[in-house]
Amino acid sequence: FSKAIARCNSVEDVINTMINQAFQALGFGEGFTIEEARTAWREIGPLLDKAEEQVAAVAESSGRAPAAIPDAAGPSAAPAAPEPPPAQ
Repeated sequence: FSKAIARCNSVEDVINTMINQAFQALGFGEGFTIEEARTAWREIGPLLDKAEEQVAAVAESSGRAPAAIPDAAGPSAAPAAPEPPPAQ
């Protein structure tokens, strides 16, 4: 573990290393990276928006008003793409 941590250049590298070490220790194989989690979240956002629209359409077609759904889903809630590190 200490050898892997020594190769880290950022906090994100440390977190990725910790995730992978935990997955390996639990026998799950290789884990995931923070960037993979960000990408997945950005992909889920539009699906949540579409689901909200479908719920509203079904409620409207049944003659019932949909319950208020806070506007916290979708790409606006996904973390922004990380800025590239400063040139060294």
